[in-house]
Amino acid sequence: MRMKTLKMYAKPDKERYRPARKVQDIIPIRKIWADGICQVGKDQYSKVWRCSDINYQMASDDDRELFNAQYQALLNSLESGCFAKVTVMNRRMDRAQFERDVLLEEQGDSNDVYRRELNDVLLEETNGGTGIVQERYITVSLRRKTVEEARRALQRIGAALFARLNDMGSYCEELDAGERCRILHDFFREGEESSYHFDLAEMQEQGYDFRDYIIKTER
Repeated sequence: MRMKTLKMYAKPDKERYRPARKVQDIIPIRKIWADGICQVGKDQYSKVWRCSDINYQMASDDDRELFNAQYQALLNSLESGCFAKVTVMNRRMDRAQFERDVLLEEQGDSNDVYRRELNDVLLEETNGGTGIVQERYITVSLRRKTVEEARRALQRIGAALFARLNDMGSYCEELDAGERCRILHDFFREGEESSYHFDLAEMQEQGYDFRDYIIKTER
């Protein structure tokens, strides 16, 4: 039984290659669900987590050895047949999103003067920088017969990733459909980051393929 399972996981996806005829065809995703799970091949599903950086360069030799051991343990904790990929992405910062997510909102109290002062410092540092932010992602893919089976397995993997990265001084968060599609949007439509809009219900109601919804500039 074990050899049969291993053969199933090792069996390549023998789907017929079809040359891309448009930009949408090069996006290796067939279907996407609201929680961010994507079907990327026949019986193959994936999930993405965003993780924070680990201050490896400033760590001592002992801490580096510990980080390496913990990272190996993280990879070994993945279920049999899983494929993991670490992606480091440099992208242009969305100023509107930065102001919305990072700057402190005034509360109408005596501390607003300090909030404005801190916001001025953050904006000054942002304007003086390159405007490029670096983000790190872990993508895990696996084979399952149904998306429900894949979802249960990926939930277990996500819990393990969160715990092990937390031990390493990092954190991770899973990306839903909108956040995952934002990565594709920012890659294919550089300079239009602030125009990103994704509404899964609207997309389904209007009959859009999610790849058209990301790539095309007009709705």
